[in-house]
Amino acid sequence: MGEAMNWDLILNIRIPGPGVAMGRPRFNRYSGRAHTPEKTRKYLWLVQAIQEKACHGMDLPIPRDTPIRVSIEAVYKRPGTRFRRKDPDHALWKTTKPDIDNVCKSILDGLQGLWVDDAQVCDIHAIKVMGAIVDRKSKTCELERVDVRVWTGDPSDEPC
Repeated sequence: MGEAMNWDLILNIRIPGPGVAMGRPRFNRYSGRAHTPEKTRKYLWLVQAIQEKACHGMDLPIPRDTPIRVSIEAVYKRPGTRFRRKDPDHALWKTTKPDIDNVCKSILDGLQGLWVDDAQVCDIHAIKVMGAIVDRKSKTCELERVDVRVWTGDPSDEPC
């Protein structure tokens, strides 16, 4: 599904550090205002800064009728208990927090300047894994990061 359309890769970025889930806004009872948690705000700023640098000179934002495909791969460090001899060297699925949908929300919100509206994103593929083992003895694995790729499609193509 979705392979009939021709997609053009327009952005390929790596965000260092662990993916941060979109934090819930906190409401101030007295002022009635909502405040985004500082950790989330800093992460959104980081994603936006990397995206702006990577897109320097591009004609942005992407027009409203253009479909967008996004791929997100979040790599987290392994806990110390996952370096045993019986544990495989390759990356393992991360089945603990943060929730992948909330990581996607923070990435997409950080990429706001890339497109006119979030609704343009028609296809998302996201995974979260614990990094592959680099050295079992010193308990080191791949560096934490989030790799993001963005493609645009032709609005006149058939979706499937």
